[in-house]
Amino acid sequence: MGETVQTPVDTVYPALRDMVVLPKLAIAYAPGDKINVYASYSTGYKPGGFNSTFEKPEHLMFKKEISHNYEAGVKVNLFQYFYADFALFYTDLKNQQIYRTAPSGRGSYLDNSGLSRNKGVEFTLHNQSFHGFEGMVAYGYTHAKILKYELSNAVNYNDKFTPYVPGHTLALQATQTLTFKYIKWMDKLRFNVLYSRTGSLYWNLSNTLKEADYGLLNGKISLISGKYQFDVWGKNLTNTRYHAFLFESLPNVYAQSGKPLQVGVNFSVKW
Repeated sequence: MGETVQTPVDTVYPALRDMVVLPKLAIAYAPGDKINVYASYSTGYKPGGFNSTFEKPEHLMFKKEISHNYEAGVKVNLFQYFYADFALFYTDLKNQQIYRTAPSGRGSYLDNSGLSRNKGVEFTLHNQSFHGFEGMVAYGYTHAKILKYELSNAVNYNDKFTPYVPGHTLALQATQTLTFKYIKWMDKLRFNVLYSRTGSLYWNLSNTLKEADYGLLNGKISLISGKYQFDVWGKNLTNTRYHAFLFESLPNVYAQSGKPLQVGVNFSVKW
C-alpha cells in the first residue's frame, strides 16, 4: 500500500479591525509682519498587524501605536534677509512599535514597548539669496527614552534610550552661484557644500551597542548653460567610516558599513 500524504492546512487568523479618532488643534499669533508664534496638539496613530517573520507565537501580532504630540515654536524674519525657525516638541507614545531582530538572527519583527517619551528642540536659520550666496544651518536635539518595556520579571528595558534615534543632528549648507552675462557657453557656475553630523545613538534595546557621532561632507560644482547642466559631485569626501545599520543575534553582532567616498558626474537637460 502507498503512503498516505497529508495535505498542508493553512492557518487562518482573525481579521484586525479598528476605528480611531485623531483630534488636532493648532493656534497661531502674529504680533507683527515679521514674527509668527504657534502651538499645536495632535494625536498620531499606527495600526497594529501581523508579523510576516516570527519565531515565537507571542511575536505573531503587534499592537497599534498611539502618540500625543505637543509642539510650540516661533518663526522670525530677521533684517529682511534671514529667516529663523525655533520649535520645542514633546511626544508621549503608548505601545510604540519597535523593530527587533528575530532570535535566530534571520529577519526582524515588530514589537511594542509599553510607554515611551520623546522631547527636544529644533532650530533652522537660512538666508534669502544675497549676491548669489545662500546658507542654511539646522540643528536638532532629541531625548527619546523608553519609560516602560517589561518582557518578564527578570528582563525589562525600562529607562533605556530608544534605539536608532540620534541625540543630535546638525546640517550646514552653503551655496554660491556666479552669473556670467558675457560668456556664451556658460550662464552660471554654482558651488555647493553640505556638512551633516549625526549624534551618537544606540542600536539595541539594552543600550550596549552604541554608534559614536560622525560627520559627512558632500560637495557639488554645477556648470549651467541654458537648458543644459553638468555636475561634478562628491559624497563623504573625508571618507568617514560609520555604520549604516547594526544588529545583534547573540552571541554575534552584525554591521553594515556606511557608504565610503564617492565621486561622479551628472548631465541633465531641461525642456
